[in-house]
Amino acid sequence: MITDEQIKQTYSAGLNRTKVAQQLGISEKRVRKVLRGQFRTREQYQVLINKHNEHLLTEQRLQCILGTLLGDSSLFYNRGIPVLQFSHCKKQYEYAEYKRLIIGAPPLLALVKGKGSYSEGSIYYRMCYNNKACLDKIAELVLINGKKTLNERWLNAIKPEAIAYWFMDDGSSTFINKSYPKVDITFATLGYDLNEVMMLIEKLSSLNIISNKHRHPDGFGYNIRISRRSTNYFMDLVKPYICQSMLYKIKYSTYKIN
Repeated sequence: MITDEQIKQTYSAGLNRTKVAQQLGISEKRVRKVLRGQFRTREQYQVLINKHNEHLLTEQRLQCILGTLLGDSSLFYNRGIPVLQFSHCKKQYEYAEYKRLIIGAPPLLALVKGKGSYSEGSIYYRMCYNNKACLDKIAELVLINGKKTLNERWLNAIKPEAIAYWFMDDGSSTFINKSYPKVDITFATLGYDLNEVMMLIEKLSSLNIISNKHRHPDGFGYNIRISRRSTNYFMDLVKPYICQSMLYKIKYSTYKIN
């Protein structure tokens, strides 16, 4: 016989009244009677669902999110709910979808840039993800006073997989001499101040990647350039995580450094 305590425990586990009745094989009328005055609000139910989905924050998803946040992705709170958001142009649809599937977010939103945008009338894709149970933990690492801010906790959590997403977002690779190839690997870091650029260089160094800062040609800000001594090592490190449409960035140097 199903006891009242079993009904309360099953409800507390996160099931709604209808599913409690179905699971226990009793009438919904009895469930309502036992739970009278103890019903959850929609907000409380959502909290339970989010906690149930905490398994979504696998190491792969964590590294994907931490890495893409090093680029142009944003993380912010909207009415107490953390929101992860990024956008990519039509040519980068496959890459956007690649990240979306790893993160476990809803389908991409196809949008058209309007008047005043840098590419008026072009299609771009946006991902919005607001799993509170997952993103609250990431927000603790990357937000300071509600703002995305590079800091030691964030950098300490980063592994080579996250560097690969940063590379796909903001990195470039160019052959300097096609007949005797040397590869120039650069990260666009104009959004970071000098102190933050040095923190990123130190992080790369902790992964045995030698890099240096270079002043941007316009004279404002710095880019990070991977040393040619680390070119092939860097490519080996990130290649396992690179999606098909971004494989063009994987370039190896045949130039021998004495």
